[in-house]
Amino acid sequence: QLLTHEEGEWQLLDAACRITISRFYRDKHVFDVLGRNVLPQIAMRADKESRAVRCWCAGCASGEEVYTLAILWDNLVAPAFPSVEFQIIGTDAHPVMIERANKACFSPGSIKEVPVEWHAAAFEKWNGQYCVAAKYRKHVTILNQDIREEMPGGPFDLILCRNVVLTYFSRPMQAAIFEGIVVRLAMGGYLVIGAHEALPDDTTGLKASADCREILRLTNGGA
Repeated sequence: QLLTHEEGEWQLLDAACRITISRFYRDKHVFDVLGRNVLPQIAMRADKESRAVRCWCAGCASGEEVYTLAILWDNLVAPAFPSVEFQIIGTDAHPVMIERANKACFSPGSIKEVPVEWHAAAFEKWNGQYCVAAKYRKHVTILNQDIREEMPGGPFDLILCRNVVLTYFSRPMQAAIFEGIVVRLAMGGYLVIGAHEALPDDTTGLKASADCREILRLTNGGA
């Protein structure tokens, strides 16, 4: 009855339903393929076109996914493409998550899947937490946006939208949101979804990678 008669209760329920759990290198095989294949391909294209690489992480929570990409780039890709700038936008609707993402300090459990050899270079230990080093944070911009109402301007070479829209939103809303996502994806760009997710039925032009079904490439037919 509260939901029926009190408009503000819907906002409270919506905020309570948001998923805020994440960690670095979540779904290791996805980031292995991104670091080994996808990011180098994107970097090569950007280098030929003399432009920056642009990425967007939708529903970035407290920033683990965003900073994982930054660490991957600097350690695996940047040495071969030193002149290519790497830009990442992370968006989330939860102000508390935005604050945490900007702070960029995490518990030991959050980094347990990061390659051990990267720990010393990527993080600075402070007050029992692991804070992302400044060299990686420079790539990142965090925005407080609700994907149902607002999205950053494209085009993007890589978009990650995992375990948010396709898991928790209604089918009609999924279709509407992904129409906006595909519009913002550069031709030849990549989209990453969750391990147990599938695209809306009417999404066209995206082909799954042979070595990772969660990574799709826009090949034709984009809106």
